[in-house]
Amino acid sequence: MALILLTGYVVAQSPPVSRFLNWLASKPQNQGQALALTVVVAR
Repeated sequence: MALILLTGYVVAQSPPVSRFLNWLASKPQNQGQALALTVVVAR
């Protein structure tokens, strides 16, 4: 389990993935859009 968490953290901190996540997180403009994005990404 620790290896899975560590690997996920390292991937998320890599520059291309980090840029993508920051771009994606900047898209919702209100709470409803943020909820919809969370539902879509979590599926």
